[in-house]
Parts: sequence; C-alpha cells; structure tokens
Amino acid sequence: ADVPVVSSLADSVAFYWESLGTPQRCLLRRGLAGRSWSLGTACSGSDSVVFVLEHIGRSCGWESTHTLSCESHPEKQAWARGNIPPVVLAFPDICQLHTGRCLNVVTGLEADVPSAVISIDGVVCKSVSSENKQRVAHGDCIAAGTGKTGSTFEGLRRCVEKVRPKIVI
Repeated sequence: ADVPVVSSLADSVAFYWESLGTPQRCLLRRGLAGRSWSLGTACSGSDSVVFVLEHIGRSCGWESTHTLSCESHPEKQAWARGNIPPVVLAFPDICQLHTGRCLNVVTGLEADVPSAVISIDGVVCKSVSSENKQRVAHGDCIAAGTGKTGSTFEGLRRCVEKVRPKIVI
C-alpha cells in the first residue's frame, strides 16, 4: 500500500484509523471509551507517540497520561520536558529501570519507577543498522545481550518483567 505524505498529526492518525478493520475500530470506540491509560516511553526519542495517543484518545473517548519517559540523550530529554508537559519522571537509562528506583533527570533525585498500562519502547539499533558496516559481527547481540543494542534490549526486557505493563509496543 502507498503511504501518503501527510502534513498534520490529524492526517496521519486518519490514515492509520482507516487502515483498521471494523472490529478494531469498535474496540477502540466502545470498549475503551471513558477510560484513562497510563503511558510509559523508553528510548523513544522525541516521544512523539504521546501526541499520537492523545489524538486517537480524543477521537475515541479515552485518554492517556504520560507517566514516565526514559531517554539517554540530554537533548531529547530536554525536548520532551519542554514539549510534552508535564513530564514529571524522566529517567536516563533503560538498563536501570528494572531496579525500581532511578535518577529522575527532572528533579536530580532518585525516584520510584511507576508502572504503566501501555509501554512504548525502542532500543538502540546502531549495532544492527544497515548503515553499520560491522553489523554482521553483531548479528546475535540481542540474544547475547551485548553491545548497545543487546544491552538496551535486555534492559527493556527486564523492565517489562518487573513493571508488567498490559500493552508493550
């Protein structure tokens, strides 16, 4: 299928909404209406997914609350804090989330890692990127838990086991 060029979040959401089947649309509209979901993000860069879920929620009658963000790059942390208020809990290291307490870069103090119903996460992918000429040497990094890709994936896996979100994307 051709993916259209879109100029707004509403157009992007509309495209994906139309790609859903009737049962999925009904679930989102009726089954989830009136509910509130906690959302956690990790290694998600700009956390743009927060805007997408807010827009879908408004269309379907449910809302999400961004309870935590985890990003190692200070510039991306600052962008998320400045553009997705209120980011109260922002942690710098996905590999530490499973411990239950981490440095909160917003306050500079340790804080409990809250659970979230929805967890939207990424991992560092440079080791296996098609742009990495050495990627063949890192082919088993996720299974082995080595390199940045493997260690961030392992951190995510351990966090999911500890926090037990209902949905992991």
